[in-house]
Formats: sequence, C-alpha cells, structure tokens
Amino acid sequence: MSRKNKSNHTLFVPKSSGIGWTINPRHPLGWMVLIFVFIVAVYLIFFG
Repeated sequence: MSRKNKSNHTLFVPKSSGIGWTINPRHPLGWMVLIFVFIVAVYLIFFG
C-alpha cells in the first residue's frame, strides 16, 4: 500500500494500475480519511 515516490505529498494520487485515483497513505490526512471511511462502513453494517 505504500507509494514509491516519498516526496509526493498530495492526498489523492493516480492509481498505479487501472483507471482512477487512490488515497495516498504517505499523506498525514490520508490515514485519517481511511480510518473515517472504515468507521462509517462498520457503523452502517451494524447500525444502518
């Protein structure tokens, strides 16, 4: 899940394969976004 370019500090980066964008885990806000999406998904599964 790590990107090869450590100097790239953008939140969304192009996917290495396929079409689209992905969240950059090297960006500090990237992990917070991933954790937030995970918490929302778990909440919707159990309480939605």
